[in-house]
Amino acid sequence: MLKLQFWLVQALVIFLTAESLGELLEPCGYISPESPVVQRGSNFTAVCVLKEKCMDYFHVNASYIVWKTNHFAVPKEQYAIVNRTASSVTFTNVGSLNVQLTCNILTYGQIEQNVYGINILSG
Repeated sequence: MLKLQFWLVQALVIFLTAESLGELLEPCGYISPESPVVQRGSNFTAVCVLKEKCMDYFHVNASYIVWKTNHFAVPKEQYAIVNRTASSVTFTNVGSLNVQLTCNILTYGQIEQNVYGINILSG
C-alpha cells in the first residue's frame, strides 16, 4: 500500500510539472508571416498578434508592442497599430541577408518581455 501511494505521488508531481511547463512555454503571441524569404530590394511587412490571455495577464494591448531587429529597436515610424491586439512593422528596400525580428511588449510600462521572434532571410 505504501509503494502504491509513493508511485501515485510521483505520478501526480510529473503530471503537474508537465502541465505547468506547457503553460510557461506558450508564447504570448505570434508573428505573421512565420519565416519569410524576402527578395532583396523589396518591401516587407510583418504583423505581431497578441493573445487575449497575455494581454489580460500583463495589462497591455498592441500600443505596448516594441519591434526589434537583431536586438536593436526599430524606429516607431516604421510600425503601426492595426487594432488592440496587433501591430505591424514595415521594412523598405530589404538588403540584409539574415535578420532576427522580434515582437516585444513593455510590461508595467518599461520592462521588455519578448513575445515572439522570426528570422527574415533575403536573397
